Amino acid sequence: MLLKRKETLPVSDLLVLLSWLQSETILGGNKKFQFDHLLKECRNSTEVDVEGFLDDLMYDSYKIYKKIKELDPKEMEKKVHMSPLFKILPKDIVEESKRGMKSYIDLYERLMMETKFEYSNIREIQRTMLSILQTQYIVAEEHEKCSELKQKLEEI
Repeated sequence: MLLKRKETLPVSDLLVLLSWLQSETILGGNKKFQFDHLLKECRNSTEVDVEGFLDDLMYDSYKIYKKIKELDPKEMEKKVHMSPLFKILPKDIVEESKRGMKSYIDLYERLMMETKFEYSNIREIQRTMLSILQTQYIVAEEHEKCSELKQKLEEI
């Protein structure tokens, strides 16, 4: 079995997902952040039990993942430089933002590559992501990676 059900996540990983999702919730005008209990758990340990919540968390986080993946870094940089806030914010804010986005993307993709999900909605997103990646590996003639992805796709 290549995909494994995750019952816990390290606090550092969980905080990355939760902070992005909470920010999106606030900026989107939603009043209720449905993962407050997980944020509270992050204060008390180094790993948090996510059983029963990870599928929803990953599904909700996909919207952010997709936005970041579709974002043109040069366009983002141009908008930041045009903002009046740029004059008062630290000058390395663009690079720091890029690092934060890369960290989020890397974590999301890693979790999608190694986690067995229960709900069909997140499994469909996972299947699509892995299929796209498999196509890229086929084009690049990376046969070993293709074989591994094929097995993972069969497990979904």
